[in-house]
Amino acid sequence: MSMIRCAVALLCACTLSPPSTAQLPEPPPTPQVPTTGGLLLLDDSGAPVGACPLKHTDVRAEIIGFVARTTVRQIFENDTGRKIEAVYTFPLPQNAAVDAMVLEVGPRRIVGEIRERAEARAIYEAAVKAGHVAALLDQERPNIFTQAVANIEPGATITIEIRFAEMLKFDEGFFEWVFPMVVGPRYIPGGGSAPAPGERGTDTPQVPDGSKITPPVTPKGTRAGHDIAVQVTIDAGQPIYDLSSTQHEIDVVDATHSAGAADEAPHRVTIRLRNEAEIPNRDFILRYRLATDKIGDAFLVHEDEHGRFFTLVLQPPQRVAPAQRVPRELIFVLDTSGSMHGYPIEKSKELMRRMLATMGPRDTFNIITFAGHTAILWDQPRPATRENVAAATTFVNTLRGGGGTEMMKAIEAALVQTTRQSAAPLTSTALAALPADDRVVTVLVNIDDIMNWPPPNFRSTWAGLAVRLPGDELRIFEITGVPAGADGQGRKHFLASGTWSAAPQRNRFDVQRFEWVDDGYGTTPIRIASFLTDGYVGNDMEIIAAIRRNAATTRVFSFGVGSSVNRFLLDGMAAAGRGEVEYVTLEAGADEAVQRFHDRVLAPVLTNIRIDWGTLPVEEVYPAEIPDLFAERPVLVHGRLTGPAQGAIVLAGQRADGPYAEPITVAWPVAPPDRSVLPALWARAKVEHLMMMDYLAAQVQNMPDARRAQIVELGVRYGILTQFTSFVAVETLTVTTDGEPVRIDVPVEMPQGVSYEGVFGTERFARALPHLAMPAAPTAGRPATAGGGGGMMPSGQPVAAREPARARGGTSAANGEDAVSAPGDNEATPRSKDKDEMAALRAARVQGRLALALHGLAAKVAAANPDGDYTADRIVVQKWRLGVIVTFRTLNAEVRAALADLGFEIQYEATAATLLVGQVDVRKLDDLAALDAVLAVRPLSAEVKPEAPAVQP
Repeated sequence: MSMIRCAVALLCACTLSPPSTAQLPEPPPTPQVPTTGGLLLLDDSGAPVGACPLKHTDVRAEIIGFVARTTVRQIFENDTGRKIEAVYTFPLPQNAAVDAMVLEVGPRRIVGEIRERAEARAIYEAAVKAGHVAALLDQERPNIFTQAVANIEPGATITIEIRFAEMLKFDEGFFEWVFPMVVGPRYIPGGGSAPAPGERGTDTPQVPDGSKITPPVTPKGTRAGHDIAVQVTIDAGQPIYDLSSTQHEIDVVDATHSAGAADEAPHRVTIRLRNEAEIPNRDFILRYRLATDKIGDAFLVHEDEHGRFFTLVLQPPQRVAPAQRVPRELIFVLDTSGSMHGYPIEKSKELMRRMLATMGPRDTFNIITFAGHTAILWDQPRPATRENVAAATTFVNTLRGGGGTEMMKAIEAALVQTTRQSAAPLTSTALAALPADDRVVTVLVNIDDIMNWPPPNFRSTWAGLAVRLPGDELRIFEITGVPAGADGQGRKHFLASGTWSAAPQRNRFDVQRFEWVDDGYGTTPIRIASFLTDGYVGNDMEIIAAIRRNAATTRVFSFGVGSSVNRFLLDGMAAAGRGEVEYVTLEAGADEAVQRFHDRVLAPVLTNIRIDWGTLPVEEVYPAEIPDLFAERPVLVHGRLTGPAQGAIVLAGQRADGPYAEPITVAWPVAPPDRSVLPALWARAKVEHLMMMDYLAAQVQNMPDARRAQIVELGVRYGILTQFTSFVAVETLTVTTDGEPVRIDVPVEMPQGVSYEGVFGTERFARALPHLAMPAAPTAGRPATAGGGGGMMPSGQPVAAREPARARGGTSAANGEDAVSAPGDNEATPRSKDKDEMAALRAARVQGRLALALHGLAAKVAAANPDGDYTADRIVVQKWRLGVIVTFRTLNAEVRAALADLGFEIQYEATAATLLVGQVDVRKLDDLAALDAVLAVRPLSAEVKPEAPAVQP
């Protein structure tokens, strides 16, 4: 019995909610098609061959304070009549510590083991070859995962349980729990993007794992629906207010009040997703606030066989308005690629218009757009005059989405310093960590950060200054050009601008301007680069590394625009650029988001943050350098304790009105809620720190052996999933029958509001849907793809100059997107009576129903072998006959009779879809595709699996 491999590329289902803003049209609803409600198995060309075994997903989260523990259960039931292997791609929160995977086969529960990734793969492949039921869980990105389950027999039910822990987001009074629903379509630099719905991307040198992070997208007009249950319990210990789901409808199924306080808000609530038959095309976002906007400081400790771990939660001070407004240089960077086509680009333009309106007279600004190329509005930033703002607004209004997502060029353009240095200063630790490449920087030095202060006699050259970097590494450099005798007279900060360059023995900071200061900002202009994007790129780690390497004194803010964006990239960009991240859903209004951006840039809450640990015995604290706070969010720190967990610490930093210091007393033990997740959260934070040190090497799969070994050791010791460790589970008591696997992909949904034409291009999209009429020829001189960019494929045409090609059917009134009309094959005959034109149209439709691999196949076979034997690219023809998968509009007795006349031999008939698997003479392929009832004909091709290493499960 052969085994079908099914690639399931989704996790949950969700519903469409009307947008809350009146400025933009409602996003178009996802078309429904008559189905049984189950997922369909598709082969590697996108044709369905049966019902998918993923029957149910159950998501349950328990939230206590800042910590959420979530369990995801995927239930597989194989009703295809053939043995299968299911492989599915799905998202999880980017900061989740995945620390458990369980395989359930009947009454047996097999707990997954964490192993080095290659070893886990070897164990899994050996189990597959031996016929055992096995499961393998890999991390492709911190927010993209691949689960494989092998040897599921017909009629069998298999359950995979995944558990993870995370810290909730808290922003200006609101807690937020986010559960991602879908992996959006990634642009893969180097030509690896998926060319059409139903197809995966491919690997490229820039993204060697491109095929693993680009699951196929379901064709337009279809859905990949299965049922899902989402349940979240919040145990707050105090009244819960303003509980809402921003993109889904929910029900409160249980609410518990404190004794004698039934008239108050509940202290504990349980909510559920209202509709379990929803479309998995956007994130589930749950928000709520408590009785007070202040969270209070918390010191959480857990002790186990690995040691004593803590998580420190510190309440930042409230934002203080500065006495004098700081001038800003604002660089706005807009993503105009194909995935932004239609509704997302309109939301970005709405945000931009409001941002431009908030600028002050002392601000300067510029606009950069990127898709397949990068365009810059002006050669240098201009003052925010009424005329310049009007010109920029006109430019923004002309933007369209189309083309690839070549983000690296835009980053290089945005982070180039202008001749007028305007920047928020670096710390001495940040300076020491930067490449010494003759960059011009401004540094605010706290003398407490320098281990061998003071320098002897305050000479003009300060040599041998030692700064402790993350990981207890000492970095020694020298400062030249300091005024002789500059002793500071008791002050602890000096501000210096100059050049950071390499020297023979140590790096050197050559000072051109030096002054002792009481604070680090004063009236120094601040430079901000703001990226508006959905983040749908495959080289996300390379981008984060580039920002960390090149941001220098520019602050990077990121705006995630869309219903299910790449939060790993957007969070990472802001962290690497010492800025802030904001997420704007397609239904949300722009005013609140822009106001938050305006307030945060104008007056950061706390900068130059440091913690004086006093006598508290801490080690390996992460993040090693606490980022500046632009929002009133808590400071979260994970670390280890080497002694008693009791003492006084001080949170210090710089506010707009001067220095800030707040003493905090910590003690342990305290009343126990369960804190067993803390070791995993600490290990996850350390892994993130190690990965961030060289994301570029991680992107191209060339991580240094020593650092990779550190990450593997952390993953194995603390039982967490990482880029280099995987979970594997093998059920050895059950042995299935032998068989060779056939890979069959099941696509993910297209994220809500993302345009098919924008991602794949009008022509490619039409070719991917063979039952649609062919689009009209493009107007002379105009590109043939929507937006002129060919979707996720690169485009070299300037953004502002693009014009849309109008396919037959005109423009959708719902969202303003160019739409391909979708008349059926039974539509009226074209008005033209030219028989040649009509024949050409019929021939085009027939060829459109045939997979590209089948075009001209009969001629190839005849040329290769008169006996009709032919093998090429997994196509195997024997005695002129070929295995094919045929999908039908209808399958009645008349159609079956026509198939019999063509000599079509039925081998398998799906019960959950209108399709047949069988054998046909390749010389009859065109006749088969010409039948009115036929929608698509695809080859049935086997995937040859590599030999598994000889490792025993």
